Amino acid sequence: MTTRPDTVSLYFFAHQDDELWILPRLEAEAGRGIRAICFFLTSGSTHTRDAGRQLALARNEESRGVLVSHGCRDLDIHFLGLGIPIDDGSLFRHLEAADDACTGALQPAGEVAVHTIYCPAWEGGHPDHDAVHLIALSQAIRLAAASRLLQFPLYNGRSLPGPLFRTQSPLPENGPVSWHDMTRYQAIRHWLLARRYRTQWRTWMGLLPPSLLKAAWTPGLALQPVDRERVSRRPHPGPLFYEKRFGVSYPEFADISRGFIESRIYGNN
Repeated sequence: MTTRPDTVSLYFFAHQDDELWILPRLEAEAGRGIRAICFFLTSGSTHTRDAGRQLALARNEESRGVLVSHGCRDLDIHFLGLGIPIDDGSLFRHLEAADDACTGALQPAGEVAVHTIYCPAWEGGHPDHDAVHLIALSQAIRLAAASRLLQFPLYNGRSLPGPLFRTQSPLPENGPVSWHDMTRYQAIRHWLLARRYRTQWRTWMGLLPPSLLKAAWTPGLALQPVDRERVSRRPHPGPLFYEKRFGVSYPEFADISRGFIESRIYGNN
C-alpha cells in the first residue's frame, strides 16, 4: 500500500517578519489542508556572531509565534540563516550555501507534492529579497515546479526620488497580477499584526503606515508568476531602492550572483 504524499506549499523569506506580506495566503491554504514549509535565509541580524545573536533568536520567536498561530507547524519552520550563519544584508554573497541548506532541510520531509512556491518579488527593494528570489527559483527548478512559483511584492522605489518607496506594488515588468482577495477589515486587521514584531518597531514605523493605507485602498495581496529570464536583468529602470538605501549597487549584486544564476538557474534545466 502506497502512502499519499503530503501536499505542501513552500515559502522562502529573507527576514523574520517577511512572512507578514504573504501570511493571509499561507493561512488560507493551511485551512484547506495544504502544509506550509517556511525557510528564513538570513539570521535577521547584522552581527550574528556577536551580540546580534540574541536579536536573531528573538526575531525567530516572533516569526514562530505568528506562523504557528496562522496554521504552520513548528517543525516546518526552518531558520537556516542563523545556522549557517548569514547576516542581514549579505545573502547575495552566500547563495550557494543557502540554496544547499534549503535542499538539505527538505530531505527529511520525504515525498511531497508541491502545490505552490512563494518568494519575494524581483523588485530591487532589498538585496536580501532579490537574493531569496534567486534561491526560490533554483529550488523550484530543482523540484520541477517552476510553473508553480509565485512572487509577492514587499516594497520598491521604482520611478520615485530619493528615499521614497511604495509597498505592495507589483512591478509591471514582472508580468500579470493575480490577487488574493481580502475585505478592508481583514486587510487592516492583518497589517496590525506588525505589532507582534516588537524587535522591529523602528522598521515598521516606516512600513506600517503605507501598508495600512494600501490595505484601505486596495485590500488584497498581489501575486505574479516568475520568469527565469528576468533575473539576468535589472529589476526596473533607474536607481533601485537598495542602491539608494542599503548601499549595494546593482552591478555588484549582478556580478556576485552571476555564477549562481548561470549554474543553478540557467544551467539546471
